[in-house]
Amino acid sequence: MKKKAVAGLVLVAVLSLGLFLFFRGILIPVEAERIYFGDDSGFRSCPPSIKITSQYYENHSRYFVNFTISTNSSSSLEFSLEGVIEEHVCIPEGIVLYTYYPGDWAGINAALVDYSLNTVWKRHFQAFPVKYHNGELLLTSSCIYFVNASTGDLSREICPGVARAQVPGVKILGDETYFTVVHYSVFTMNSQVHIYRVKDGKREEALIVKMDEHLLGARAILDVSEEYVAVAYYLRGVSGAEKNGLCVFERNTFRKISCRELKADNRPLEVKLRGDVVYLQTTKGLEVYRILTLSHP
Repeated sequence: MKKKAVAGLVLVAVLSLGLFLFFRGILIPVEAERIYFGDDSGFRSCPPSIKITSQYYENHSRYFVNFTISTNSSSSLEFSLEGVIEEHVCIPEGIVLYTYYPGDWAGINAALVDYSLNTVWKRHFQAFPVKYHNGELLLTSSCIYFVNASTGDLSREICPGVARAQVPGVKILGDETYFTVVHYSVFTMNSQVHIYRVKDGKREEALIVKMDEHLLGARAILDVSEEYVAVAYYLRGVSGAEKNGLCVFERNTFRKISCRELKADNRPLEVKLRGDVVYLQTTKGLEVYRILTLSHP
């Protein structure tokens, strides 16, 4: 019995070492205090002096949202955008208001109103706003669109070049843009999650996970630090099956260090890198992992 136990321990050790060498590292669960994940969208709190109200109406089988924006000084502005659902975000240039139809891939109708209640621009975009960075509004759908916040004009776009794609996560650090892509491949007949990095016009990509069916839901969130890139994913297929997990990459080489699968009902909500530690908030609670690599014992 002792020989079998020793043999079993040796086998586990060999397999662990093999995985360590194959993935260039390992994620080790550790105890840690809770942290504040924060909001890196770049959006700001709207001024408390500004009040925004909206009212939905129909006109000749078309649907609109009428906005009324007012201030404490009794000045006000009123206008309408086509759509059913309304949202707004505040940025340094003013208030971005937008409307859309539920489940509609046609995008949004948007307007920028400055804090003096002047309408600066109105535009239609094929994507939704997710971030503000260095004077640009970032919108995502199947691509990332960089819009000049002052003019509403498209500055540039980054597309993964795959059909039926969605970009659920974007992170900009210095001159590098990182983003995740979820898509269904008609060639391999499966759903895939990839991470991309764009720097100096050069694009790199790496596969995160596959699922052999169409998806009902997906999430692929990321964080980037000076040394590492972390991606947490959730996939739910049409059969009801789920895949949840976490992958970590070296930022310098963009090589995968290690991945860790989570239980089917343990869905990632937020991810944060602090040094060589990954904080992962899930539907079941907080999980914390230390990154152990060949170059960082």
